[in-house]
Amino acid sequence: MNKLLMVLVLLIPCTSLAIEVGGHLTEDTVWSPGNNPYIVVNDLYIDPHVTLTIQAGTIIQVRSALFDPPNYYNFTQIGGNEAPAKMIWVDGNIIAEGTEQQPIIFTRNPDLPDSNWGVIYLSVLSREVSRFNYCQISYAFHLLQIRRDFKPQSLLTEGIYSNSTSND
Repeated sequence: MNKLLMVLVLLIPCTSLAIEVGGHLTEDTVWSPGNNPYIVVNDLYIDPHVTLTIQAGTIIQVRSALFDPPNYYNFTQIGGNEAPAKMIWVDGNIIAEGTEQQPIIFTRNPDLPDSNWGVIYLSVLSREVSRFNYCQISYAFHLLQIRRDFKPQSLLTEGIYSNSTSND
């Protein structure tokens, strides 16, 4: 009986606790490292007056695409269709509070090692305070993109480091 139980345990595939996310966040949401990784499979929109709180140690993997200059189609919405490389669009706010020991990691999906994901875009509607403290933002086409008329005091950053295509 013990041998049969051991064989059954070995045959059960190990499943990841990964959570696939995308679409609109319409209510305040908390992401924690206990559910790592969060995989952004479709563009993620944080609606106005909604807060996404990301706890220290959380890993966010964003679907990515190959960067092929001068062809930017993998990073551009065309005709209302989503681009292959996904993005995080913030009309509300993000509170991403990592620590030196447990940074928050934004990165590409590991299936495409030579790829980039889109951007974290803080829109003109994002009038609340967003924070990115001790965050590692890797392999993004743009690190953070902010509208020119965005209130500068609305973005607080500390300890951000990146390995991205650009830092616009």
